[in-house]
Amino acid sequence: MPYFQAVIHIKTIADIQIYRRIAKCSVTFRGKIGMFKVELTRLTSSNVVELGTLLAYGQRVTMLSIDIQALSITQCFRLFSNLRFPNLTCFSTQTLPHEGLDKFISRHPTMSVITLGPCNRVGPHCALQSTGALQQLEEVRGEFKCISNLVSRATHRIFADVSTTHEFGYPELFKKISDVDAGVRLLSMEFTPSDTEVMPRLAAALPGVSTLRLVQFIDGVTALNAQSCRHFTDKRAYRQSIPVDIPGIRWHGAGT
Repeated sequence: MPYFQAVIHIKTIADIQIYRRIAKCSVTFRGKIGMFKVELTRLTSSNVVELGTLLAYGQRVTMLSIDIQALSITQCFRLFSNLRFPNLTCFSTQTLPHEGLDKFISRHPTMSVITLGPCNRVGPHCALQSTGALQQLEEVRGEFKCISNLVSRATHRIFADVSTTHEFGYPELFKKISDVDAGVRLLSMEFTPSDTEVMPRLAAALPGVSTLRLVQFIDGVTALNAQSCRHFTDKRAYRQSIPVDIPGIRWHGAGT
């Protein structure tokens, strides 16, 4: 019989309780869990414990996607403090505070794809800057300051965003790429047209990049005009791809 993996989608507190009871009673069910997808609005302290217990049953999980609105740093620490997935390759979140994720990410050095949401820390620093490079990381998405230290020689695809305070941290990212000799082939990054240093630094740090996607970041656009842009976010800023002619570089448009 062909082997299949189950995707467990958690959308309510009731889902946590139901799947936890099933997993507790069925070794076969636990062995079939290949992915947890958690989408919740709010958890109490007891709910955090229940969710952690459920997630811990997924020892064959390869993909983990967790988005919980209004989860505090303390709750995030509690949820992830003892979780370990031997086969985890992909991790994604848009909402979790990064302070609660650094040790979890360090415990999973074999992850190949990571997607991170906005950093909750104002300023140039992020808790993930204490995390070392992930030697099997092929693709990473997140703010410059949050993903720079995760990049390794295996990293081929980088999608870098500006922080919520509109800070551009690409010099640190470019330095890390150069230091580890990452074979980056696709780079998508936000930038501001007034920064004349971005292209020379990019060319020096990524001589082997074959696909480049620059997303122009312009402040001060009214909400009415910005709403017509597909890349408008709660930063109240306008993003658009710009065509730049560089021999040997293939360009991706904003909508691709």
